[in-house]
Amino acid sequence: MIFKGELSKYHPADAIMFISQAGLDGLFSVADQDCFVTLTFRNGRLIDAHSARGDRKLLRFLHHAKRLNDSQIRQVQHIQRETGLSVRQILGKLDFFPLSDIRDTLTTGLMEVLRQLFLLDQGSFNFTETAVEEDGAQIRLDAAKATLGILHQADEYRDFEKSILTGERRVRVRQNTLNSENPADALRLVLELAQGQPTVNALIEKAPLPSHEVLQHVGQLLEQGAIALHAPQKIIRRPAEPVLDPLFSAYKQTLKILLGSKEVLPRLEAMLSFGKMYYDRMLILTARQGELVHCKTIGMDPDTGLVQNAIKGNLGRLDTDPVFSAVCRSGIAFFGKTFTCALLDRLMEPAPDGECALIPMLNGPKISIFLYARTRKNYPGVSPHHYLELLSWIIAPDVRTQTPQAQNQGRQDDGGGLRRIARGEQANVVTAEGMADEDNLYVVPHDAFLV
Repeated sequence: MIFKGELSKYHPADAIMFISQAGLDGLFSVADQDCFVTLTFRNGRLIDAHSARGDRKLLRFLHHAKRLNDSQIRQVQHIQRETGLSVRQILGKLDFFPLSDIRDTLTTGLMEVLRQLFLLDQGSFNFTETAVEEDGAQIRLDAAKATLGILHQADEYRDFEKSILTGERRVRVRQNTLNSENPADALRLVLELAQGQPTVNALIEKAPLPSHEVLQHVGQLLEQGAIALHAPQKIIRRPAEPVLDPLFSAYKQTLKILLGSKEVLPRLEAMLSFGKMYYDRMLILTARQGELVHCKTIGMDPDTGLVQNAIKGNLGRLDTDPVFSAVCRSGIAFFGKTFTCALLDRLMEPAPDGECALIPMLNGPKISIFLYARTRKNYPGVSPHHYLELLSWIIAPDVRTQTPQAQNQGRQDDGGGLRRIARGEQANVVTAEGMADEDNLYVVPHDAFLV
């Protein structure tokens, strides 16, 4: 199940309540021009939440609690820049400590992301129902209960912001001493951070404390006269986070699903969800023992929207086409210009001049499943095709599970055949006896796509 909409017409809290009550598994994402928020649900329980701002806050929590030192923080940030993974995913793969040891901190970070979400006034949301797996933190929050609590905090922030006109007013320290005899350490910390004269919003984000707690401390310091606010500027400029590319955000969401599941069905659903936004036509092709027996076509019609059709029967053998043969034997996806193919011409109109991809989602001796996607649109710079190719490598088989013959054939096809096909030359496809052992392939019902 997939549903989507605009925040201006449908509050995200209502969507979260629905997901919780229905006990769904999947990813709920919200995209605005300067932020991207993702929530992960399992059986209607909230198990993870991620945003760039939430990750920064989480690192501050862990550093302040002395769970991560400066060197480890830099390592995590470097991996994050290189991979686009969330801080929590990176910590799960590193050997610093079990995620269960910082469950409370991760939960606090999750609440920070919810708070950010409920303060958004515009943007679009999308929920994709798909299988998800829990990590070592084993967080299972009552989503409805958490939503009600954070909604109250968001309302308190809006009321406070109205009282001071804008959260972009700068703070200045009037006195370094506090009125109370035994002020809380957190209150002292907030006063210390105020020395740099940040804006109220920047102070809330910078403090290694829950945002709602920082807000309360700022209010207390204002009442005591320890801090004051500069007059608001005539033109209020909201400090914008780096604008996130919607294409990259869609790639990150798909990547998260692929890394979180080894099953074919959720991986295929994720690839389709990514591809339908950027490709004119996609096919799910199912073959038994090299014979193509089923095709599901998915396309976007400018008048009616998403159109799907199914074709069954003996649709032709894969080994009659050099591209299909090379992909079957190597287990590596083909990316390049659209090509003439008798198999595909039976299933849809001839390919226009454009780009296409043929990705093996399951590549076994008895049953094979392929995703074919094509587009005639040209994108400047980094295109959906680049990201789809990166995603295909997550699905590609591990060469350690293949026989020596299959490994050798994969190297030959990857190094010569596929590149020659991409240039329009005749490929010299060499037959390989070895294929990946069926016991090592991902399990999928043989009739999953024959409906």
